[in-house]
Amino acid sequence: MQDLNELRKQIEQELAASTDPDALEQWRIKYLGRKGMMNSLFRGLGDVIAEERAFHGKALNQFRQLVVSAFEERQLALKEAELQAELTSEGVD
Repeated sequence: MQDLNELRKQIEQELAASTDPDALEQWRIKYLGRKGMMNSLFRGLGDVIAEERAFHGKALNQFRQLVVSAFEERQLALKEAELQAELTSEGVD
């Protein structure tokens, strides 16, 4: 669980540093993509002893939901900022 807390901090820092759609897409691929960090964490569940697997699986599912939510929030914020920039540059008729 300590590793997940450290990973969460790293994910949040890198997500905050994603200031354009291309950087955000690279972040998504790194963490949520098919060969991304989240999938590798789930593949590692096979190495956990059976008695603890359900607990670890539940914790990873909750963690993934947090990561996906953070990504969606950041994506929305970037789209809103882009729209604001367009509106500001066009001016009012």
